[in-house]
Amino acid sequence: LGVIEAVDNPGRQSLISRLVPREYVGNAVTLTSVAANASRALGPGVAAALIAWLGVTACFIGNAASFAAAIVGLALMRVGEFVAEPAHEQSRDGIRAALIYVHRTRVLSAPLIMVAVTGTLTWEFPVSLPLVASSTFHGTATTYGIAMSAVGCGAVAGGLVAARRREVHIRSLAVSAIVWGGVIFAAALAPA
Repeated sequence: LGVIEAVDNPGRQSLISRLVPREYVGNAVTLTSVAANASRALGPGVAAALIAWLGVTACFIGNAASFAAAIVGLALMRVGEFVAEPAHEQSRDGIRAALIYVHRTRVLSAPLIMVAVTGTLTWEFPVSLPLVASSTFHGTATTYGIAMSAVGCGAVAGGLVAARRREVHIRSLAVSAIVWGGVIFAAALAPA
């Protein structure tokens, strides 16, 4: 999943920049994230009901079939109507040049470092939520679905707040990272 997302996210976000004017790219990326997180909020509840009603196999088949909508949508895009991409020089050293640019540009390097550190040290929900649902709450797939829905609802709320902002400052990102780390630390210390 991580490898797929490492390819999918930049590809999807670069497509977004071709669909909206430059001044709306930040908001469009944020709203795309909100839509993805809304599916995380609603999906587990719907999935739990469908699994109980139809079974796991039917849900996997339905999920696979749902990708047809995305494929049809991509096929129907009119490339001629895309926002023109600024001309840039093609280079074999593109990734290296990008890393050097990010390293020299504090407004980019600081948030990327924060995301790398917080993501590495605190993004453990795929591991911890099933354990919390089954061990702590002695629940079922429905309990896990509710927990995933809660994560999705929080992400949607945060994304909507972020989409309203015209600018994001490093200080607000740092405060958010500290609060997030503090909450994860408090959860780790919880006795049950």
